[in-house]
Order: sequence, then structure tokens, then C-alpha cells
Amino acid sequence: MQAKDISAANILIVDDNQANVMLLEDLLEAAQFTNIASLTDPREVLPLCQEKRPDIILLDIRMPYLSGFEVMEQLKETFKESCPPIMVLTAQTDLATKTQALALGAIDFLNKPFDHFEVTQRIRNILSQYQGKHSFESGNPDIAEFFDTSNPESLKKLSLTDSVTGLPNRRSLIKTVFERLAERRKLTSYFIELDGITELSKSYGHELADKAMAAIAKVIKQSPINKQLMIGIWNGNQLVGIAEDLTEEESSRLAERIERLLKGDHDLGMFYFYVSVRIGICRCDDVMNQGNELIRRASLAIPDHHSSCTINEYTVEMDVANNRSIQIENELRRALSEDELFVVYQPKISLLNRLIVGAEALVRWNSRSLGFVGPDEFIPIAERTGLIVDIGSWVFAESLKQLNQWVVSGKVGADFKLAINVSSLQIKKPNFIDFVKQSLAKYQVSPYQVQIELTETVMVTSMEQTINVMHELRSLGLSIAMDDFGTGYSSLSYLQDLPLDVLKIDRSFVNHMLEDQKPKRLIQGMIALAHTFSLEVVVEGIETEPQARMLTNMGCEIAQGYLFYKPLKACDFPVQPMITKNNETIFSTKENPLINESRTAR
Repeated sequence: MQAKDISAANILIVDDNQANVMLLEDLLEAAQFTNIASLTDPREVLPLCQEKRPDIILLDIRMPYLSGFEVMEQLKETFKESCPPIMVLTAQTDLATKTQALALGAIDFLNKPFDHFEVTQRIRNILSQYQGKHSFESGNPDIAEFFDTSNPESLKKLSLTDSVTGLPNRRSLIKTVFERLAERRKLTSYFIELDGITELSKSYGHELADKAMAAIAKVIKQSPINKQLMIGIWNGNQLVGIAEDLTEEESSRLAERIERLLKGDHDLGMFYFYVSVRIGICRCDDVMNQGNELIRRASLAIPDHHSSCTINEYTVEMDVANNRSIQIENELRRALSEDELFVVYQPKISLLNRLIVGAEALVRWNSRSLGFVGPDEFIPIAERTGLIVDIGSWVFAESLKQLNQWVVSGKVGADFKLAINVSSLQIKKPNFIDFVKQSLAKYQVSPYQVQIELTETVMVTSMEQTINVMHELRSLGLSIAMDDFGTGYSSLSYLQDLPLDVLKIDRSFVNHMLEDQKPKRLIQGMIALAHTFSLEVVVEGIETEPQARMLTNMGCEIAQGYLFYKPLKACDFPVQPMITKNNETIFSTKENPLINESRTAR
């Protein structure tokens, strides 16, 4: 078909957001489409279509008066099989939304925000397929003739095929699963995550990412594996495979073959791109006649990015963990407003004289509905959801408030340093430095008594921006500690570039240092390295006296661990002893809680 035929098609845009309408109009006009109509009131769609039927409708889902689903129901009831093809405009990517739209006759989806190439290419693909023998230049042809008799097989194939790759689309996959389950077939579902496509899109644009997916689809189509299972597009860089009547061993071997087929370099003509693969597997033994559940469970089984394995099979425990995660996320959203979070403080001890020199502020959560939830459980969820920004800001402010009270009361001296953890999301906020300044001023705390703890991962993510923020913090008088050193991306090259004051060695190295020479030598090397860069060393997780003595002999300055103190509530925090010029230990109040006594309170 000639391009001028496509350009003359009658296109109707239906979206209650005028900005979206104007954006689509501009995109389509730039692509040389000449007959574009638009509506912002969904109640006007049916009358307009009855008066002059469009060749394609771009339809929003969430609208006042009538939803997109209700508009599709009206059109389907009125026009039956001659209903104009509908592309759904949606920011909703959940399965329920797309399944309902497909059931009502939607042909394809355009995800918001709109991509210029994707919008025009998908529309051209559909118009080209639906136009058949007719010419759009003839005015507004009755495409019902095509739907009814002209090329029904072509129409059916179009509705079940991904327009970018030519692979089966989500609708086709769901349809196949339900049909096979109705036949009582034993199915195995593979949810395949392709890592590398999203990065390609961010670096070079969606058009190149589409070409990459098309190249991968070509590999699949040409492989004999294509005869063993149906592989289709689920969403973006996600594939789903459906295989029949496999044993457990066969399903695992097939997953390995899928990984070998897709993992590695792929040729785009101009350059190669690399794809890594993670696969979740679910067999239908326990979910018979639940097609959506079969695929959902396979997606749940996908290994994490940082997992050592790349293939995982679904277990019931995964659902239990997932449900727990959802519960924690929901409860965490209101934990701040409900005063369920609190801060504890773990003292830091000088290994030279065994006296308190500072503390680390640590957030804890006692949920009314879930009980005590450990930080290892809720902090990763807070980081994933972005809640860590509000939680981190609250912890920072609460810690400075407490430090002020301790200093004013004489409980700690001017040399006491309070370390506060800061996440990558916090440090990337444009107003983070202003927030720190305002907090210091509000609670009248000396910046020289505050230490910011950042993990290695935070520091090497957006490294230039992070280094700039670190320099600004140090110019204010705050010190910077690298937390969990040795567990991430430890590198000499960035140690010399980062404006650091303290290196904090993770507890995982301490656990076996007495009986294993390897962690002992690693700690020795890290302490020597830190001293080379004039950095102070803090070692956490010390639980025994032999560990403390060994670290003292290695030259470690400061220790933190249950040997000395567990994390304490502010009211239980001991008075910091002072050292006089005559090396006498005195206390700033009448209290005299010795460290040895505090151990018995653990």
C-alpha cells in the first residue's frame, strides 16, 4: 500500500487530557497524517462514530463520565464485528487493565508517556493491515467489508501479534494458555527477563530498543527451540514461554536452553549489544485452569538482579515472602505519621582506651499490625519504593534533635560524633544540602559532631554528582564515612578520588577472622589501605574480646559491636566519659556507667 493512502486515514483521538490530545495531534501531523479528529468528552464518541466512522480510534481508559472500557462496550454493541480498530492509550500496565481491554476488542496499546516512533509506527502497521484493498483517499470506506469478508485471517493474526517483533503478543499468550488448560494439558510457563534492553533504550532511544527486540525475535524464530514452546512478548523487554507436557527435569533443561539461546551478543548491524537473561519457571500442577496465575507465579520466580542464579522455579514460599513484602510496604507508608518508627543509638568505642567516642543512629520499626519489623526487612522495601527519602529525612532530623539534647545536658562532649546513614535517593535530591543546613541550624548542632555514612553502592552511583555533594558536606564541617567497605565495588581508583574521612569495615569480615586467615588478611589489608589514605578505621560487628584485641593490634582505631553495647534507646544511652590532661577519666554528670557494667545489661 502506498504511504499517501495511510496518511489519508481518519483517526479519532479520545482523551480527557487536552495536553495528551495536543501532543498526539502534533505527532500525527508531523508524520503527515491529514485527517485527525479529537474528543475530550467520551460521551461524544458513539454519536460521532455513527455519523462518520473513523478508520482507527486512539482511546484513553481513565476518563470522567465514561471510562474507555464503557466506550468500547458501546461501540462493540453498536457496530458488532464492524467496530473500528481501537488502540488503547494508558499509563496502566497491569494485567487486569490490558486483559479487559483485549476482551472488549482492543487491538494494541500505546503506553504513556508517548514515544514518537512507537505511536506512528504502530498506527501505520494497523492501518496498513486493516486497509486491505481499500483506499483511504476515497473518503471513509466501510471497513466493515474487510472485517466481515475481505481478510479475516489477516485481522485475526494482527490482533494476536506484536507489531514490533512479529512474535505472539500478550493476548495470544493468554488465549493459548486458557485453551490448553481447557484441554487439560500440563503446562510449564517461563517468564523471561531480558536485561540490557532498557539500558539500550535509555542510551539510544526506543527505536533502537525496538530493533534490538526484533533481532532477538529473529533468533527465536530461527531456532529449533521455537518448535518446543511458544514464546511471545509480554511487556517491553519481557518474554513469556509456554511449553506442554514436560517433566520437571525437562522443564529445567528447556530453561537452560532458552538462556543459552538469548544470552550474549546480538548484532544490530551498526554494533553489537549484550543481553543477560533471568528466567522464572512455574508448572501448572497446582494451578490448573488458572492461566493468569500460571504466568504470575513464573514472574514471581524470576531471580533478583544481584542473585547468583539466573533460573529459578516457583515455590509457595515465594508467594509468602511476596505477600509479606506487600504488607510491609502498605504498613510502612503510614508508619511515620503513626509514630511507629524510632531511632536507637549504638555507641562507638575507642580501642585505645575503651571509652565512648561517638554513636551510629539506626532506625527501628515497631508496627501496630505486624509487630517488630527488622531493618534488614523494611529498609530494602523503603529504598525500592522511594519511602526511604521521607524516612531518612525524619531519622536525620530526629538524630540531630537528640544530639542537641545530649550536648546541652552534658551527656556527651564536643568531641562526640554521631553517624547518620544517608541513602542514594536522599543524596540525589537537589535540596539535600539545604536540608542539612536547615537541620543543623534548627537543632543548633555543630556540623563537626555529625558524620554522614554512605555505602559503596551510593558512592559509585552517579559518582560525579555524589562527589560534589560530599565536597559540599565536608565544606560545611561534616565528616564522611564509607559504610560496609569491602562488600561492594571496592576500588583503589575511586578511593583516591572520594572525599572521605572514615572507612568502615563490614561485620562479615569479622565473623571468621579468628579461625580463618583469609578474612584476617583482608582486614589487615583494608586497615593498611585506609591509613595510606589518612582515613580513620571503624570496624563493626565485634562480639568477642579476642576479636577486639586482634583489631587493636592491627591498628584499628574505633570499634562497634555487641561486645561493648547493643543499639540503645536515647534514654538508656550512657554518659560519655572525658579524658583530662592527666589522663584521668571523668564524667560530665553524677552518673558513671562503666562499659563492663553495660555488658551485663545486654
